[in-house]
Amino acid sequence: MDSLTRQSIDEMLAFRDMIKTTMTEEEWNMVVGANRLHLSIVMGLRQCNAIDAAEAVINVLEADTTQSDLLLETRKAVVVLVATEMMGPDFINSLTA
Repeated sequence: MDSLTRQSIDEMLAFRDMIKTTMTEEEWNMVVGANRLHLSIVMGLRQCNAIDAAEAVINVLEADTTQSDLLLETRKAVVVLVATEMMGPDFINSLTA
């Protein structure tokens, strides 16, 4: 995730807002909760932080060639957003533009 910057986070937040218009708040919370669980499991297994766990999850997602590009990009964005949220505001503020 070397390319993770404040600008890329802002772009993903805008993408998230677009995605959220297609589902209810309850559905969105379920998506976030499922991704938080996946990241927590990977963090525990690999003894790593949320960003490193997100990278591992994304590697698995990218290996699944049956997904459409839009679905893959959406899932990757959600994983990264949840991971950055799990890292906390200090991490987000430390990112450069």
